[in-house]
Amino acid sequence: SRDNTIRFWNATDDNAQQVFDAGKGLECIASHPTEGVVMAGYKDGSVKRFTLGSGQAFELYGPKTLSRIDCIEYIDSERILVYTATGVLQVINATTGEAMNKIKVPRGNVNNNNKKMQAFPTKFGISDCREMVCCGNSTGEVFIFDINTSSRLNKLSMPRIRGAVTKSMFTKQSSSVIVTTDDAIIWRWDYKHPQHKSTKKLIM
Repeated sequence: SRDNTIRFWNATDDNAQQVFDAGKGLECIASHPTEGVVMAGYKDGSVKRFTLGSGQAFELYGPKTLSRIDCIEYIDSERILVYTATGVLQVINATTGEAMNKIKVPRGNVNNNNKKMQAFPTKFGISDCREMVCCGNSTGEVFIFDINTSSRLNKLSMPRIRGAVTKSMFTKQSSSVIVTTDDAIIWRWDYKHPQHKSTKKLIM
């Protein structure tokens, strides 16, 4: 929350089980799929682990490039994925903090002097199979990558989509990709055939 705290809540009685002082610079969090653990990404590029029942945070991943972490998610119980303001998706071992493979998301045709556009925050999405990630950029393009090999599987773009991508996500069974842009439009890309992609404007 805005008071720099992370709160573990009991969903059945609406009581806070534990409140952590997360410190300054907290940008995003992700919860462990089965355990009482939360990973937190920070403005300085660090990742901290908070565990229910523990009184202190553990710095899992120290700042490497001093680049803000815009999004963090668990891939599975052993790995997390973070996205930095420099346009890098980094896989990190959730236990040791070891940096594993990383993926560079193309920034599009952005003026290098326009720092605001380059650092536009976006949220990525991970497929149900936990093997693919979709992530957008400042110029309305969305890329799909294989998490394990870092290879690019697809690029979704159209001249009509000009706003910066604020969030991208897969639907169930990864049959579609939903994209929101900063011009208040939601787009849906449907998978039909490897040689055919379709898109629809949902909301404006």
